[in-house]
Amino acid sequence: LFEGSDEHGETEGFGFLPGHARRFSGKDSQGRRLKVPHMGWNGVKQTRAHPMWGGIADDERFYFVHSYFVQPVDAALTAGETSYGAAFTSAIARDNIFAVQFHPEKSAHAGLRLLANFIGWMSLVVGILLFIRGVGLSNTDDRGSILLTGIMFAVLGVVVISWPWAAMEGLTLFMGAFCILRG
Repeated sequence: LFEGSDEHGETEGFGFLPGHARRFSGKDSQGRRLKVPHMGWNGVKQTRAHPMWGGIADDERFYFVHSYFVQPVDAALTAGETSYGAAFTSAIARDNIFAVQFHPEKSAHAGLRLLANFIGWMSLVVGILLFIRGVGLSNTDDRGSILLTGIMFAVLGVVVISWPWAAMEGLTLFMGAFCILRG
């Protein structure tokens, strides 16, 4: 996502976001040795509100396995920070981008909540976009189908955001209803 990385020497990035991925030095601010890669549970301080943090406590612990961290040029990109020898950016957010340095799939309850928030956030966005697209169509068969699909995605998004543990059941019901309605 960023302009470059120290990985494998100097590597050019996609440049979607201004900044660079740096390798941990292996020393903390007092010169003490740190293990690299950084592996294990560590807290994430939420530096700003975002829908992806919904239902997740500030300083919640997530599981990390990494040797690099990002240094965004624009501090406003930082959505979460973690301390490992010194503070580093562990979550970034801008527009429809939300990226984390830790492993949500290995992070127990907090990781599952983050993944549920992602499903809900994206379902809501897709639902709204489909609904807007459907409103603009003149063919009534296509319009009704797209409007209904948009409403279903939006409802799924609200359900997942509100009740994350119902996410899998809601997704199963949604997919069943979608397959039946689409024939």
